[in-house]
Amino acid sequence: MKGYIKLLAVALTVAPVLGGCAADDPFGYKGEGSVRLSTNISEKLTAVSRASSTEAELQESTIIWISNSRGPVRKFHGMAEASASPVRLIADSYTAEAWAGDSVSASFDKRWFKGRTEFDVTKGQNTEVAIKCTVANVVASVNYADGLEDVLTDFTMTVGHDRGSLTFEGRDERKGYFMMPSTDKNLTYTCLL
Repeated sequence: MKGYIKLLAVALTVAPVLGGCAADDPFGYKGEGSVRLSTNISEKLTAVSRASSTEAELQESTIIWISNSRGPVRKFHGMAEASASPVRLIADSYTAEAWAGDSVSASFDKRWFKGRTEFDVTKGQNTEVAIKCTVANVVASVNYADGLEDVLTDFTMTVGHDRGSLTFEGRDERKGYFMMPSTDKNLTYTCLL
């Protein structure tokens, strides 16, 4: 009789656990979906001067991170790797971040692009995620008054911060691209006549 009581007690203890497993995953697994990534690198600020990086070079240098609330889950080097096949992810909310180009202190032709997109992955569905990357640099140019050459014949303008500067000589209408250091939030300028 005692054996039957022990067996009945074990059965009553195990039955609710097995019943709970039959419904949803007790560990929170919600299934998988897939994501197809793409980027769009916007170069709207290059109307006056064409930067040296081509679209293909920027796509090749792109770094993409996919993260959820627990941290990074995937990393890709170049759009070819990221878009080669759909990325399988557990159903959840995610953020995709992308960076491309050259992060230099000051340059007339090297720019740094970044973008960020939030998206959800649903079980059994394919999600298209397009990350729009825009220029992340501080952009500076010098605008000259009409008739300046009538007053000055030789002039230069130096624009920069504590880690780098660019010199605009004469009527130089190029754009300068600056990555601002955390220690210096302002651009300064010096004019030499």
